[in-house]
Amino acid sequence: MFFPTIFLSKTKEERRMNEQGRGFFSAIKEALIGSSSCNAAALSDVGCVRDNNEDNFLLHGSINDSSSSHAHANADLSPDEWHCLGLFDGMGGIAGGEIASKETAQVFRASADQFPGKSPSEIQELTRQAFSKANEQINAARSANKVGGTTATIALLRDKTLKLFHVGDSRAYLITRHSIQQLSEDQTLAQMEAQMNVKNIPEEDKHKLTCFVGMDSRYKMTIFETDLLQVKSGNYLLLCSDGLSDLCTNKEIFKIVHAAATPAAGAQALVKQAKQNGGYDNVTVVLHQFH
Repeated sequence: MFFPTIFLSKTKEERRMNEQGRGFFSAIKEALIGSSSCNAAALSDVGCVRDNNEDNFLLHGSINDSSSSHAHANADLSPDEWHCLGLFDGMGGIAGGEIASKETAQVFRASADQFPGKSPSEIQELTRQAFSKANEQINAARSANKVGGTTATIALLRDKTLKLFHVGDSRAYLITRHSIQQLSEDQTLAQMEAQMNVKNIPEEDKHKLTCFVGMDSRYKMTIFETDLLQVKSGNYLLLCSDGLSDLCTNKEIFKIVHAAATPAAGAQALVKQAKQNGGYDNVTVVLHQFH
């Protein structure tokens, strides 16, 4: 492999070339660090149409703090500890949605910081409290800053034990050797129509959420929870915004995840496919492989 020699420079052009060289080394370092040793990756991208990124994620303490149009994180999650993975899709237009998703990610990050030394039941209660705290915080911010709301899909995991908490329509999938299964349940008017046999919902309204973080305090935020699930080595957990699930089929997602050498490569390939399929929304994924 050829590496360019980087010299100290004095001219403007030399400084520019020096910066490019450091960028080259940073890219090589990023490609080498964690790509093979890390078992979890997060990637958030603004997509092909939107001007701002209203999505966010949580992975091992990393979030998109700057609300940048493209953000990523890799992590090697220890099987001996409880971890909190999160996916947040903000709503409310420019600034409003990205503030809601970032502040909610920050609340769950602070909650996860309290996990060490706690029992599974205490950790689950901390997570429920984080939903309530985030909802109150976004409601308070809305009156002052016109903040919107956000979905929140949260996975607690330790080794091969998994529990999911969820509001909104961001999704969680369990991908096994032979199948892809949606673990979350969309909280939308379309889902309510299917479950409760509600009639006459206009087609253009069916995507609207029935529950999200930042709901008016007059209404109850219903948190969807799974039981504690036991998964197998080699299975994958995928959290994603609808920028992926609306643009890629389950078959595409399944094939991409299994074809990738690492979770980081899988996350990149999933986002790339969503953008190739139109990319009309922000797209964010968190991908973890159980060992």
